[in-house]
Amino acid sequence: MTYDYAAYLDLPTVRGSKGGPVGPQVPAHLLADFSEDAHQCEAIHLARQVCSEHTQWLESLERQEQDRRGRQEAVRAAKAGGGGYPGAGAARAGAVAAPRRPPVWEFSLSSGGWEAFKPEHQPQLEGAHARFLGGSKGDTETAIKHGAHTIVVNFASMTQQVRGSDRKRNVRRRE
Repeated sequence: MTYDYAAYLDLPTVRGSKGGPVGPQVPAHLLADFSEDAHQCEAIHLARQVCSEHTQWLESLERQEQDRRGRQEAVRAAKAGGGGYPGAGAARAGAVAAPRRPPVWEFSLSSGGWEAFKPEHQPQLEGAHARFLGGSKGDTETAIKHGAHTIVVNFASMTQQVRGSDRKRNVRRRE
């Protein structure tokens, strides 16, 4: 089917409500032909839109797969001692890890500083604190014998008090 577009351009124009020209006055038999073309254009537009959406969907799947691989690599690096950063485990492989020091329990001084509990009391404090964190009932406090005195350490309030004294001091666990 061929169209005579020159005839279309020579048609009389339709006037709008304000008197200005709106467009050519198209005969009904030509409108049917243009309607068919419009449907073909709409179908082509719809097909392009579907292809575009499918392409976007595929790209999002590729991004998700890359993210998943990156997370897996980060987990492997963390298990290898890389701190969760890909490639960091390999950087650390040649380095000698510094020995980890055990935590130190300290109590506050009136001067504003801190003093460590005796070395023989450190394991007892650490074990009692682990039981407290584990949620064992009745393990909020532990008693330490220091000569003639008994020192009660409360992990809930992070304080210590010599039994029979009113003075309380803060305690802390320094790693």
